[in-house]
Amino acid sequence: MSSTLDPVSSRLASRCMCAMTCSRCEPDLDDLANSVMLVDRDDVQVIALKPAFQGDVVVVRLASFAPAAVEVRLSCASRPTRKAKLCDARERELCDLEVRSDGVMVPMPYALASVMVWPDQEPGRR
Repeated sequence: MSSTLDPVSSRLASRCMCAMTCSRCEPDLDDLANSVMLVDRDDVQVIALKPAFQGDVVVVRLASFAPAAVEVRLSCASRPTRKAKLCDARERELCDLEVRSDGVMVPMPYALASVMVWPDQEPGRR
């Protein structure tokens, strides 16, 4: 008989295995990415952050472990977002996203999403 973990438990188990086998001096990049960009759902995670190929834009990659389509609020811990667009893996812009005072609303009809984020240049301004 096999036991199946739910997606969140599976992710935690994977991270525990990595922690046991990785060097203690290596940073936990998942924790770092999730401390810079925040999401409002436990079943969605920031899996990557990178500068975009062009401009002063950050590309945020999200993974959903939800069993169905979800909408997640994405926000930056240090500064507000001026503009955001959904993009594909090659950073081609797909559509504008709604930017609210508390973050960007990102629809996730599939397991993965990429978002181009233009941060506000004044960190203290909301």
